[in-house]
Amino acid sequence: MSALHLSDTEKLGLSKKALSAEEYANFRANYQSYLEKIKKASLANENEEHIKNIINDFLRMNFFSESKYTINTDGNIDSAIKENDDLLVIIETKAPSNKAEMITESNINRKAFHEAAYYYLERAVDTTKSKAMIFTKCQLRRLIVTDGINWFLFDINKIHSITDGKIEHAFYQYKNGQRPYKDDTAAFYEELRQYFDEMNVNEKLEYLYFNVEEAGRSKSQLSTIFKILSPDYLTKTRIKFNYEPHKLNEKFYHELLYIMGLKEVEKDNRVLVEIDTSITNSLSFQINRLLNKKDTPESEIDQRIFELVIIWINRLLFIKLFEGQLISFNSDESAYHILDNEKIQSFEDLECLFFEVLGKKKREENIFFNQFSEIPYLNSSLFEKQDIETGQGVYHNGIMISELKNEPIRLYSSSVLGKKIKKDPDILTYIIDFLNSYNFASDEANVDENSSREILDAAVLGLIFEKLNGYRDGSTYTPSVITDYLAKETVEKTVLQKVNIEMGWKCGSLVDIRNKLDTLEQRKRVNEIINSITICDPSVGSGHFLVSALNYLIAAKKECEVLFIYGTDKLLKDCQIFVEKDVLCIKYGDGSPFVYKRKSNESREIQGTLFNEKRTIIENCLFGSDINVTAVSICQLRLWIELLKNAYYDNGVMETLPNIDINIKTGNSLTYYAKFEVGESIIKSNKNSSEVDSSDLASLREYRNSVKEYKSCSDKFKKKQIIAKIKQIKDNLFYNDAQQHLEDKKDSANKFDNAIEWAIEFPEVIDENGKFTGFDIVIGNPPYIQLQKMNNGADALAKMNYATYVRSGDIYCLFYELAYKLLKKNGMLAYISSNKWMRAGYGEALRNFLVTKTDPVQLIDFSGEKVFQKVTVDVNILIYRKAENQFNTLSCIIKGSDWRNNLSDYVRQHAVSNRFDSSGSWVILSPVEQSIKRKIEAIGTPLKDWDISINYGIKTGANDAFIIDGAKRNELISADPKSAEIIRPILRGRDIKRYGFDFADLWLINTHNGIKEKGIPPVDINQYPAVKAHLDKYWDKISVRNDKGDTPYNLRNCVYTDDFSKQKIVWKRIGSILRFCYDESGMFCLDSTCFATGDKLKFLTLLLNSPLGRYLLKDSPKTGTGDLLISVQALEPLLIPPITDLIINSFDQEYDTLTQMCFDDKIDYERKIYIQLCKLYCFDEAEIKYISTF
Repeated sequence: MSALHLSDTEKLGLSKKALSAEEYANFRANYQSYLEKIKKASLANENEEHIKNIINDFLRMNFFSESKYTINTDGNIDSAIKENDDLLVIIETKAPSNKAEMITESNINRKAFHEAAYYYLERAVDTTKSKAMIFTKCQLRRLIVTDGINWFLFDINKIHSITDGKIEHAFYQYKNGQRPYKDDTAAFYEELRQYFDEMNVNEKLEYLYFNVEEAGRSKSQLSTIFKILSPDYLTKTRIKFNYEPHKLNEKFYHELLYIMGLKEVEKDNRVLVEIDTSITNSLSFQINRLLNKKDTPESEIDQRIFELVIIWINRLLFIKLFEGQLISFNSDESAYHILDNEKIQSFEDLECLFFEVLGKKKREENIFFNQFSEIPYLNSSLFEKQDIETGQGVYHNGIMISELKNEPIRLYSSSVLGKKIKKDPDILTYIIDFLNSYNFASDEANVDENSSREILDAAVLGLIFEKLNGYRDGSTYTPSVITDYLAKETVEKTVLQKVNIEMGWKCGSLVDIRNKLDTLEQRKRVNEIINSITICDPSVGSGHFLVSALNYLIAAKKECEVLFIYGTDKLLKDCQIFVEKDVLCIKYGDGSPFVYKRKSNESREIQGTLFNEKRTIIENCLFGSDINVTAVSICQLRLWIELLKNAYYDNGVMETLPNIDINIKTGNSLTYYAKFEVGESIIKSNKNSSEVDSSDLASLREYRNSVKEYKSCSDKFKKKQIIAKIKQIKDNLFYNDAQQHLEDKKDSANKFDNAIEWAIEFPEVIDENGKFTGFDIVIGNPPYIQLQKMNNGADALAKMNYATYVRSGDIYCLFYELAYKLLKKNGMLAYISSNKWMRAGYGEALRNFLVTKTDPVQLIDFSGEKVFQKVTVDVNILIYRKAENQFNTLSCIIKGSDWRNNLSDYVRQHAVSNRFDSSGSWVILSPVEQSIKRKIEAIGTPLKDWDISINYGIKTGANDAFIIDGAKRNELISADPKSAEIIRPILRGRDIKRYGFDFADLWLINTHNGIKEKGIPPVDINQYPAVKAHLDKYWDKISVRNDKGDTPYNLRNCVYTDDFSKQKIVWKRIGSILRFCYDESGMFCLDSTCFATGDKLKFLTLLLNSPLGRYLLKDSPKTGTGDLLISVQALEPLLIPPITDLIINSFDQEYDTLTQMCFDDKIDYERKIYIQLCKLYCFDEAEIKYISTF
C-alpha cells in the first residue's frame, strides 16, 4: 500500500531540527489535553461538529495562532485552514462512531475521501470556461480526513499526478449538465468511487497515516507529529522558503570548496579563490602532488589545478542534475541513481563512468556497465577527455581522475553530513555522500516537495561556477534581476524590429504581431525571423546572459503565437510559457505547473518542443567567448543544463545532447589579426578584384556545413575529424589573408596569442558571399581592469587602434567599442559596467565615441546602489543601437532597493529623457534639473576663466616634524628669536567652518625651497639653529621622504607659497559636508585643504556655502565611502554668472553683515542671500525650491 507512517521521516522530508525541551513539553501537555477531549467526545458519541471544534482549537492553539491564519468552516467544508484568505488545507471531519463513511488504512476509497475530493474540485476547478481549468490563484496544498483519532494527509499534487486531470474533467461535465445525472452529489461520489476503484487508488495514491493515541506514547513520534502539523510542512511554506532560484547556498559552496581544496579570501575589496594547501588529500592537494611528480613547471601548477578540479566538479554536478531528471521522469529506484557509493567505489570507476558510460553510445557488457543500463547516452563534449587530462596540445603531461588516490580526508568542520559519516572518510565516499545530501533540481518543476534535502538548481550552480571562475580577479556574478532586464529589453525590441522590417509591418508590441498573423505561412515566417536573431556575449563568464536571452526568445515565440509543436505545423497552445524573475516558467493551460510525464503524449509534446526549440536557438542564435578557459567550460555546461531541463524520451530513447561547445570560444575577444567590418567580404582571394573566387565560396559552404555537422555528430572519432577539417579550412581560406592586415609583425609577436577572429569564428554570421553580417545583439558584463595594470596586455590592445583606448582608463571601455564593430546596422548593445566612464577623464574618449557613433537609447545609473555581492564598484546599464544618434536617451538614477523586485517597473516609473550630445560628463537629470542646467550653461562662465587661482595646501611629507603646536613654537622662538621668521600659522581641513575657522594653535615650519621664478632662494636651515635641532630629531623621517626640497630640511617646491599670505577662500578637500571660509589673515593651509586667491572672493564664499554651491558641486568625484572630492579639478569647471562691480559690492556688504550676526539671525539672512544668488541665473520659484533641497 502507499501509506507513509511517522517512521518514514526521510521520505516525508521533515525538518531535521530537534524540538527544544520547552517546545516539546508545551506540545506534549497540549497533545494530552487534546487526546483526552477526543476520547471523552468519542465515548459520549458526540457529533462531527463537536469533534471538528476540538480539532480546530488544537491546531489553532499549537500551530496557527498568528493573525494571518484562520481555521473555520468555509461553506460546506468542515474546516479550512487559510493564510491571508488563501485556502491552503481542507479538513474533512467524521465522528469516531461513523465507521461506514470514515476511511481506513486498508481502504481510503470511502465517502469521507470522496467528500474531501469534491470540496477540492469545488475550490480549484473553474467550470465557466470551454474546458476544465485550475484557477490560477488556487493555493490549495493538502486534504486531511480525520475522526480526531485517525489522521490521513493527502498531497494535492499527488492526487493530481495519478488522476491526470480526469476527476477535474468529470467535475466540469457534472457542473455543466453533461453527465447522466444532475445536481446529485451522491451520484458524483459514486462515480468518483468507481473511478478510484478502477485505478486502484489504495495502491497508487501515496498519503500519510497516523493514530494520535498510539503516537502519543513515543517521544520521537510525538515530535514528528509536531513537525507534520506545523505550518511549514502542512501548508508547504517551507518548500517555498527553501526554493530560491539564483541565491547562493553558502553552506554547499564552502564545503564544495573544501573538498576541492580551495578557499575564499578577501584582497583589495575583492573576493578571490585560492588553493588551500592545508587540506590533505583534497582534490587540489592530490593534483599538486601528481603535477610535481611529473616535473610540471612551477608557474603552471596553480592554473592546471584550477582547470582540472573545475572540469571534474562540472561533470559531477551535471551528473547530479541529470540524475535528478531521470528520477523525476521515471522513479526513485536504484536503476536511475548514478552517483552511488555501491556503484562507484574507486576513481577508476568514476573515470569509467565519465568516458565509458556517459560518453559512449555503445557500452560493453559486464557487471559494472550493467549497473547503468537505464542511464541514457548523453553525447556531451563534457564527457570527452580533455587535452589537460591526456597531456595533448599545449600540455606536456596530463592527469586523469583515475590517478587520484581514494585516501582519507578530514571532514569539513560544519559538514552537511554531520554524524552520518566517519570523521576521516575516504575522499570519493565523501564527495558522493556530500552531493547526495542535496536535492539537485534543474528547475522548480522538478523540486521534490517531500525531500528534506536543500535544493540546488541550475541557476544556483551557475552562480557557484561563476565564483569559481572568478578566482583570479574576484567574483562578479551578475544578479538575475540585471540579466533578466537586459535580455528582455534587447530580445523583445529586436524581435519587434526584425519582424516589422521583414514583414513590412508597424507593430508596436509582440501582441500586435500576434494579432497581425492570419496564415500558417506568416506564422512560420515570423518563427524563422526569430530563429535568425544572433546574440553574442564577448565576455561570457558563466553564460548567465545567454541563458536569460534564450528564455526570452522562447517566451517571445509563445507571445507571438509562432511556437509550433516539434515536427508539426500545429501551434503549441495548451500551455503557458513566460519569463518570471529570470526563470522560464511552463504551466499547463489550466495554470498548474508543467511536469514532464514520460507516458503522457501531451506532456511529451511540450517537453519535446521546448528541447528542440532550445537546441535550435542555442545552436544558431547564441555565441560567446572568454579569455578564461574555465569560463568557457562553465558556459558550455550551463547551456547543456538548459537542454537537460527539457530532455525527453522518444520511442523509449532519451534525446541526446548536441555539441554546442563550438559556439563558445576561448580567446581574447579584444584582439584579432583579421580586420573585419560588417558588410565586407572576408575571403577576397583576388586583391585586385571585388569578386569572390568560386573555390573560396565552395570552401565557405564546406566550412558552414562542417560546423553544422559537428553539432549533431555523436561519433567521437568523427567529431575529431570534423574539428581538424574546420581548422584546415580556416587556415587555408582566412588566415593567410589575415596575415596581410598585421601592421607591425615584429612587435606583435606573442602579443596576439589566443586572439578571437570575429570575422571567421562563427559561420552563422557570414553570408553566402563571405560577408561578415554581424550580430543582432551584444550583451554582457565586461571585465573591469585598469589598463595601466595590464602591462604587456595593454601594449597589445594599444596596437588594435581602439578609439576608446586611454592608458589610464579601463578595459571595459574597449568592450563598448568592440560591440559596435560586432553589431549589424540597428543592432543593440546592452552592458552593465562600471559607471566611472560617465564622468572620469579617461571616459571622455568613450563618451565621444558613443555620441558620434551610436544612438544611446537607455542609461541606468545605480549611483552608489550596491549591485554585485561583495564588490564595491558603482555600475550603470547602457543600451545603445548601432544607428544615428537621436539625442533622446531614456535615463534613470536608481535610489533605494525597490528596483530589486522589478527593474522594468522601476525604470518605467522613474525614467526621464536626457540629451547627451558631447564628450563632457554624462549626468542624468530630471526635467527640472535639465532646465536648471540649461540656464547655468547659458549664463555661467567657468571659474577657471575668472581671475582666480586654485591650489592645494602644503604637503610636508612628515607632519610630525614640520607641524608644531604653540608650546613648541614658543620654545623655538625663545631659543632663537630668528625662528619666528619661518614659523607660520596653519589650518587643517577639520578646522574649516562655514565663513570661518577654529584655529587649533598649530604652526608650520616653513623651510620653503624658494621660488626660482621670483628669485627667492631656499631657506638655509643653518641660519635657524633651534629649528634645525628640532628637525634633526626627525632625521630618519625627513631624510627619506619623497616630498622634500634641495635638502631634507626644505619643503618641496611650491611656486605659489606667496599666495598663502593673500586674501583667499579655504575649504576641506574631502568631506561629506561642504564648508568654505574666507581668510585674510595670512593663514597657511595643510594639504587636506584647497584654497583660491583672486577677485570676488566674498561673493564666491557666499555662493559656495549656499544650497546653490552644494548643487553645483553635487557631481564632483567621490571617494569609495561616498565623500566628495572638492579638488582643483572640481572647482575649475563651475559655471559662475558674470557680475558687475555694483553687484559685487552689494554681496561684499551682505557677507560682512552675515558674518557679524548671531546664529539664529543667520538662517533667514542666508535664505535671502541664496534667493539673490539664484536670481543671477534667472531660476524660477520651482527651480529655487528644488536646489534648496541640496
